[in-house]
Amino acid sequence: MNFQWIGGRVVAVACMAATVSSASADIVRIEVGTLRERQTLQRRVQQRLDDWHQRVGDLTRQNRRKQWRGDVPFSMPQRVELTSGGKRLLSPTRVKASDLTLTFDTTFPTEYRTLLSEFFTRIRPALNAQLGAPQLGGNLFIRNSDPNLSDREVVTGGRYLPDNGAGQREIQFPIYSSPVAAQVNFLHCLALAYQGNHPFEFDAFQEGLIRAAVLRIARANTAQFSGDPAQTLFNTYDVEEHYDWYNQRALGGTSFIAPNLLKEPLPIGGSFGGLYLLRYRMAGSAWQKVLVEYPSFAAEMLSAVTADPTLAGDRDRLVTTAGQILQRLRPTDPTVEGLPFAEWFRRQWILDTRNTAGNHLLVQPTPILDGLSGPDFGVFNIEAHWFGRTPAGNETLLSGTSFPIFWESDFSNRLLPSAQDERMSIAGAYGSVGPNFTDSFGGQVYRVAVDIPVQDHVARVYLPAGAIATPGGKAATFYGTISGITTGATGQFVVRVKVGTNLVGEAVVQNNAFTARFGDSLFTASRSLTVELIRKTSPEVVVLSRRVNKGPGGIGLELRVDGEGSFAMPTVAGIQGIASAVDPYAGTAADILGIPADDLMLARYNATKARYDLFPDVASLGFGTAFLHRATTAQTRTITGRRENEVGAIALRPGWNLVSFATERPIAVADLRVVAGTGFPQTWAEASGTTVGADVFGFSPGGNDPITGIPETGSFKGATTLEAGKCYFVRCLASTGAVIYARPLLGPLPARRNAGPPAAAPRASSNGARWAMRMVASGPDGEVDGNLVIHPQASSGADAKWDSPLPPGIGGFQLVLEPDAARLRSDARPPRGEVLYRFRMEGLRRGREYRIQFVPTVGYTNWVNLWDPTARKTFRPGQFGVYRFTARKTAQDFTVRVVGY
Repeated sequence: MNFQWIGGRVVAVACMAATVSSASADIVRIEVGTLRERQTLQRRVQQRLDDWHQRVGDLTRQNRRKQWRGDVPFSMPQRVELTSGGKRLLSPTRVKASDLTLTFDTTFPTEYRTLLSEFFTRIRPALNAQLGAPQLGGNLFIRNSDPNLSDREVVTGGRYLPDNGAGQREIQFPIYSSPVAAQVNFLHCLALAYQGNHPFEFDAFQEGLIRAAVLRIARANTAQFSGDPAQTLFNTYDVEEHYDWYNQRALGGTSFIAPNLLKEPLPIGGSFGGLYLLRYRMAGSAWQKVLVEYPSFAAEMLSAVTADPTLAGDRDRLVTTAGQILQRLRPTDPTVEGLPFAEWFRRQWILDTRNTAGNHLLVQPTPILDGLSGPDFGVFNIEAHWFGRTPAGNETLLSGTSFPIFWESDFSNRLLPSAQDERMSIAGAYGSVGPNFTDSFGGQVYRVAVDIPVQDHVARVYLPAGAIATPGGKAATFYGTISGITTGATGQFVVRVKVGTNLVGEAVVQNNAFTARFGDSLFTASRSLTVELIRKTSPEVVVLSRRVNKGPGGIGLELRVDGEGSFAMPTVAGIQGIASAVDPYAGTAADILGIPADDLMLARYNATKARYDLFPDVASLGFGTAFLHRATTAQTRTITGRRENEVGAIALRPGWNLVSFATERPIAVADLRVVAGTGFPQTWAEASGTTVGADVFGFSPGGNDPITGIPETGSFKGATTLEAGKCYFVRCLASTGAVIYARPLLGPLPARRNAGPPAAAPRASSNGARWAMRMVASGPDGEVDGNLVIHPQASSGADAKWDSPLPPGIGGFQLVLEPDAARLRSDARPPRGEVLYRFRMEGLRRGREYRIQFVPTVGYTNWVNLWDPTARKTFRPGQFGVYRFTARKTAQDFTVRVVGY
């Protein structure tokens, strides 16, 4: 494959992808053409809405069966806009900054109409305080949509129409059996009406800001409801204390519900329909963080979009506008959680409105608080969401198998819970296990690193075992984990919590975890906290300080010491391997590299398809991923993001994997650790030739192309050390896949405890080999090598344990053993008295001189000779002999004959 040709393909694909427009999943637009006859128009609109309603019902059915009580419906109020000839029919009302007047449908039962009317009267001051005066005031009709519901279990929260086709603003609202559910959803619909004619075109803003406003209003005004709205809010509006756990890259995208998932049937078997539910809840939680510090922020944003409707679909200008609002509201400190708005925004992956193609994985843990007994110590429901996405935002609900890996706080020991938790089956994008982490430290809490690998993806979350709820005890309100530092014995570190200058309390750190129960209203209300990790020395040392905003109740935190940074990625003109040593805050590769999508030439090998995927159909840069990239000019790009501050995990699917290692200094391949399936961790030597291939291959660009003047091909060479920003090919031999572990910042991995029986003896040319020789070929495009081995346990054919194949090439300079079959770097044969090896030199330049040096590593070279059929020459290498030849073709074959072994 020629990468320059790939580059041409990339430009064509990227141009097509760039035409995709932004849209919110919950803005339903219905083309009515020139229809003006009232009844006909109503039938068409109603038919479309009923269809949308039923599809949402299909999508949400499994979630409702699993988690919802009958009186707590799924809340997805939507905005419905009619279009004529593609042009939106906006509200004809021009009464600005004025109160709404509600006119109720007489078909509502009297008591229901009274319930909603009186609730609006009570809640209106809070609506005005949170959202400002309605952007458009005047009459708002409340229609009874209950007779049109085809499925009584499917209640999606009501619909707001800025123009119902008759020049009227309208809310279509069903009849709920639960008064409080009716009030929460009616509040949401009213918030949509307060927006006026101009919604945001991204779900991250539209759904997130509205849900955050509903959260704030409902929680601050619970006395205005007919019951406690907490359960309805939790179901679809908020993740409460678990935001840190769920803030993962897979959340991002233009729409919370992929366009195709509202059109196509779900997979058979009861699929949960993808990640949409968590997205809704995370978006409300994210913007709630802003409203904690700036209660009028939502009102300011709505006013800004009303004043300039072009903002609605321009993410970058929306971010700039938000920063300007903060500057105006609090000029002395215009930050959110201590960060400038643009920086804070980048760190909330739910707010990333770009569609990143490729497969995505998210792990969602939930602590089990009820029904605990006996030895229960740290019980969690751990769910995984596994899906693929196209550049247009369509999602495929994937299936697969994960073998979860649970680590003790220092990564020295793999925890093995019950047998049913060692394997997670994923179907229709969803899988779950329910481990119970036992009391391993005499009642002390401890950190568990949870890795969920699926194919070549792995998602991690740190959980505090024993810190949240145990049998007979009350649930903690403040808990979490610490990474990036070894906290040592109990009492050496504490986590201190303040509200302003007022001390809330301290939590003692044990085994990189902490827990406390703070019940004071100073803590339990919506607050902006200052959280400090303190080393209890004399004097005390503040190791980490973080500002965090929370809603009512408790909060769980991941405190990451040295957990973010930047990486300078140098690129040269031509083809090269690239990777990032940080997990970038930006989403798409184009954003990360600062290269227009139309110009970006990026490829990553896909072992399932046995070919390279091309941008934009490749995953983004992040931990463990690597790419081949063709640049037209040399440039150093600075990438900011999360750092791997402990032990990095890289998932491998069976076959070849193009990976990277997040490291600030070289990592020796020999120091890597490998885990496959439910097995114990292995050293690289133990896993080599059984779980993983014997060699790790690095990429080296070739010489300048005579036409373009820059490298267009390259070679793959064996690597013994691994560096940041480089790409490496690793071959996985295990049918289950495997996970590689490396400690990039803190030195070698800790010694294994209770690691189980040793693995089979590793393959090595000096371990029992009768004879071995290394051939090093060099020329104008660099240096490559190959190994010849005679070993009594080797076979005549390709042998995964003893032979080492080359990774998929891209047409560069390469020495290839057995070129027409296995394409090996190392070829091991059994002793036979006479052994013949055939190899080929590829990527040669005609008329240029090349060298092949023969370096003996085991045995003697007395009875070794080289046959060059092109030059019709025989060469006897001897000790460290060098054969020189002038290339007559771009590829030339050679034979090595070994006698006497």
